[in-house]
Amino acid sequence: MVKVSVSMRRFRQLLAEKNISQNRLARRAGLTSGYMSQILNGARNPSARARKKLLDTINRSQRAKGLKEYAFDDLFAVGR
Repeated sequence: MVKVSVSMRRFRQLLAEKNISQNRLARRAGLTSGYMSQILNGARNPSARARKKLLDTINRSQRAKGLKEYAFDDLFAVGR
């Protein structure tokens, strides 16, 4: 089974660059703050649905600012 995790370093960098808390990102993506915390602390791997929600939420912000969108590989790591 292939596991997909958040690239924690990149995600934390992104939150700092955007000056957004993980709780606010979770709310905007329709996730609970507890689930988001578990994802960013490595306690859980995000589901496919959560990954899509996070990527869509982040890229919505990028598009609104006229910036380049993030690719899946920019924010997530695939492992076994």
